[in-house]
Amino acid sequence: MKPLSALKLADLAKIKVVCFDSDGVLVKKGTQIIARPGYLEMKTYPPSETVLRLLKQLQKRFWLVLPSGRSLIYLGRFYESIIGPKTALIGENGIFGLWQGRVRQFYDFSPQDWQTLQEIKSQLRQLMAKNDDLLGFGPKQFLISLYARRYVPAVEEIVRRHPRAQDLSCLWNGEAFDISFRWLTKASGVEHFLQEKQIPWSAVLAVGNDPNDRALAEKAGISISTDPHGNNRAQFQTTAPLEQGGQEVLQLLAGLAK
Repeated sequence: MKPLSALKLADLAKIKVVCFDSDGVLVKKGTQIIARPGYLEMKTYPPSETVLRLLKQLQKRFWLVLPSGRSLIYLGRFYESIIGPKTALIGENGIFGLWQGRVRQFYDFSPQDWQTLQEIKSQLRQLMAKNDDLLGFGPKQFLISLYARRYVPAVEEIVRRHPRAQDLSCLWNGEAFDISFRWLTKASGVEHFLQEKQIPWSAVLAVGNDPNDRALAEKAGISISTDPHGNNRAQFQTTAPLEQGGQEVLQLLAGLAK
């Protein structure tokens, strides 16, 4: 993995789309969650005014695509000031998309798919009753996001024991387990956007930090990691870690968009 300083401005001439993950790239990671029957409280870090200003600057030259494990509602509220004709939101790790005023669902869940997710969620609830490290589920439509104080091996064991384990993915991102079907990824969501706009992957620059950003790093023409331990398949890495590294990339690209 090369340092970001090795990225030449000439390499960016072909880029039409820039993809930024949110948590750990545009905003500080960290979710506080209190969940109990009939009550859910979540606290997260919002994007700073500097980040929003730089993102808006990028829209003068690039399509801005924000793929995330967060829900579309969350992304819409946090980035509403920059949503415009050249902004696309991809939520729940590639399940939903929003751009140019229209919400898309990229995969039709069958009754069997829905039953599979509900079976796993039921078993996870039973595990939560016995393990205080498991904090609660994030508010998602289809993606199962189980927040935890630390990595709990029993969560992955529940997924491995399911009869459809070969169809499922369980990723620990440092604060939550994201459980879904293997073919639903941030990259698969971005793929739908690119096909509609007839833009090749070679014209995409992607910035990520977690394991769920690796598929994006493999497909994008230019890929950058703000955490080489979590997203180790990118071509370049920032000097500073996580959201500070994200601002390095924003500053670099904003200079081109003036």
